[in-house]
Amino acid sequence: MKPTILLVERDRPTRKLLTGILESEGFSVSLEVDSRDASRIFASQPFQAVLVGDIGCGDPIALIETIRGSPQGELIPIFLVDHQQRPEALRSRLVDQLQLSGWLERPIRSEQLLEPLRQQVLPHPGTLADPDSRREQQEVEQGARHFTGAIQGSLDTKPFPELLVEMQRMAADGTLLLKSGRHKKMITLREGYPIAIKSNRLSECLGRILVRAQLISEQDCERSLERMRSSGHRQGTVLLDMGCISPQSLKKALQMQHQLKLFDLFGWQTGEYRFKPEDAPSDEAVPLRSSTAALVLKGIKKRLRGERIEPWLADRLDRYMLPNPDPVLRFQDMGLDEWEDLQLSALDGRCTLAEFLNRGSDRERMAQLAYALTCTGMVVLSEHPSEPLDPDLDDEPEPAPSSRTVLPPPPIQEMPSFDDVPDMSEDQAPQGPSTGLTQVRERLALQIQDWQAKDYYEILGVDRDASRTQIRKAFFSMAKQYHPDRNKHSDSTQVRALAVELFQGICKAQEVLLDEKRRAAYTHEIEQHPADACESPIALPGTAERSSQALEAELLFREGRQAIGREEYHLAKERLAQAVELCPDEGEYLAEWGLAALRAEPSNPAVLSAVESQLGCAASLSPNLDTPHLYLGYCHLAAGKADSAIEEFEKALARNPYCFEALQELRKL
Repeated sequence: MKPTILLVERDRPTRKLLTGILESEGFSVSLEVDSRDASRIFASQPFQAVLVGDIGCGDPIALIETIRGSPQGELIPIFLVDHQQRPEALRSRLVDQLQLSGWLERPIRSEQLLEPLRQQVLPHPGTLADPDSRREQQEVEQGARHFTGAIQGSLDTKPFPELLVEMQRMAADGTLLLKSGRHKKMITLREGYPIAIKSNRLSECLGRILVRAQLISEQDCERSLERMRSSGHRQGTVLLDMGCISPQSLKKALQMQHQLKLFDLFGWQTGEYRFKPEDAPSDEAVPLRSSTAALVLKGIKKRLRGERIEPWLADRLDRYMLPNPDPVLRFQDMGLDEWEDLQLSALDGRCTLAEFLNRGSDRERMAQLAYALTCTGMVVLSEHPSEPLDPDLDDEPEPAPSSRTVLPPPPIQEMPSFDDVPDMSEDQAPQGPSTGLTQVRERLALQIQDWQAKDYYEILGVDRDASRTQIRKAFFSMAKQYHPDRNKHSDSTQVRALAVELFQGICKAQEVLLDEKRRAAYTHEIEQHPADACESPIALPGTAERSSQALEAELLFREGRQAIGREEYHLAKERLAQAVELCPDEGEYLAEWGLAALRAEPSNPAVLSAVESQLGCAASLSPNLDTPHLYLGYCHLAAGKADSAIEEFEKALARNPYCFEALQELRKL
């Protein structure tokens, strides 16, 4: 069935143009020219979008307000065809007030209308919305009514990109509520990073995304919804069981869904936010692996046009752009492409923001990049020029401006695409619930131990007579490689902690070696007492014991898993308990201990209760890990709680579509 658009337009040429555009795209068009008739027909039959232009009787703004006030018009996409060329200030106010999906000015271009319609209407969200999405909508609506935040403000003065960065700087744990008109979203934050996003917009449901990406047909989606209603399973599980989708495609679709929910917020022009600090683990983990800086850049490129960004930069145009002296901020992993990295590498503290914006052939793209860099703090704006910080410019003349923009800017995609998601071939697909965290933990711990026996020169890989330029180059290279952003979103608390300590080590090394007095004193010390310098934790204070504990715990963890494989569950429980004692905040260790304890005494009520508690802690510590939920499902089955088991198996599969153990259990149930 074709989506139907209500078009209210008296002007014949405009009506003919819009009808042709819509019908050529596959929409069905219902035409009206009068406000009263339009209100009556809108109330009598379902529409997927409304276009309001010049109407014969009444005010188009009043008609839109009437539609918005009706139950079926609360969230429907509405576009205003502007015949009056209203002032920009009035236009912005009306877009916010009426929650318009688009503002069409003449001459009307087809893509000006079709692109937002493709995003918001194809297919109709009410038709393909699954029961889980409807429950999520109700949960957000109810939660927003009683939400009281300790921190609150307006998105008019603090746009969402800046708010997201502020939450990251605070390492905030809690729930962030955002409201713009009738649209509401609730974000669960862990250490300032969004781990779950819930929305009251049915247009962001999984089925719609799968159909739009042509991964399943609309008929397959409708059949999966029927099965959901009869089985109570989630849509992803049903589609996997039906054979309509591969685990690889489901994983990508889930990532795209969460990206859409998040990136939509970057386009909100007005609204309010409230943040409630709390220990709020989420039942729904978001499989996003980008750093906050990378999320900010993506969101800005996908949702903020130049006319929105330019006013924010207008009062800073005469300021000089220089890389942040703080390496933690300067070397954030923003996921820059080659063209963007070229623009950043040319910043030397002697280029104003105005000069930067005019440097490339695409001013809008330069404005997006400049806003992202300053918003995240990778670049700071100074009233005065500074000496270059980049070692490449210490000994070389400044390149001509023309040489800085050799590469043309790559095309911008309006919507998140599957290209945004790392590809995973079937050969690379993980088997079972294995996470691969063990190799990363071991590698980082061994790296720390290796550095314990090295001095600062050896850590940076430079000679003792190295110049400042050579030291900076070595540090910059290692800072990019070891920045905590690369491991910040790991499900291993050990990985996150060890990554921070490694980065602090190289920062300490370059700090000492770039200070002439401290370098001289340090060099004298290691030359006079080389053995003492190597044996002491002079390079990385306080980390020797931690890295040793991490390696010991990792060895015990592996022994425990091997014992589980041999069905020696009491031995596995003992080894894993020792690993947990050394690293009590490691979610994967707790999860595997829970499995061993459950297998050792499957019918002991006291053991089941203890295991359930520990697995709940593991799920909270590692929200994207599937194994805590898989093992909780086993635990509930042993306790005779089939409904709870189904819920946990669904959560495991949502986090890892390759968790075939969970799918197998769901098929049995």
